[in-house]
Amino acid sequence: MAIEYFEQSGEIIDYKDFYIYGYPYLGSQQDFVLSKEDAIINNIKFWILSHKGDYGRNFTKGGPLDDAIGKPLNPEWQQIIENRLKDEIKKTYSDLIIQSLSVTPDRLNRVWKIQIIFKDDINKKIIPVNFNLQP
Repeated sequence: MAIEYFEQSGEIIDYKDFYIYGYPYLGSQQDFVLSKEDAIINNIKFWILSHKGDYGRNFTKGGPLDDAIGKPLNPEWQQIIENRLKDEIKKTYSDLIIQSLSVTPDRLNRVWKIQIIFKDDINKKIIPVNFNLQP
């Protein structure tokens, strides 16, 4: 489970987070503790790909796409996923603004390709988040 904290210095927040896939293997270039945009991207991916009950003491907290697992790659579910992500991200990450959100079915690989571009007004950054969701 990701642990998040931040240090505020002046106007900029330096976010910190543990890498979603755990401690990197020997020789890996990935740091275990992430900062700045990498920490934000890591936290968003962890939350979206999590399931209800993953957050120990808060059993209702978890990713918004639990029920998209096992559903068809069709336009109806594409719209459901887009709407759910927009609504839940606004509730969970009030300091990030969605500039664009794209959910595209990749029928050959049987995954949803999701791209979200956030605007962080506090740190004056544009943050792209890309990942695949297997239904």
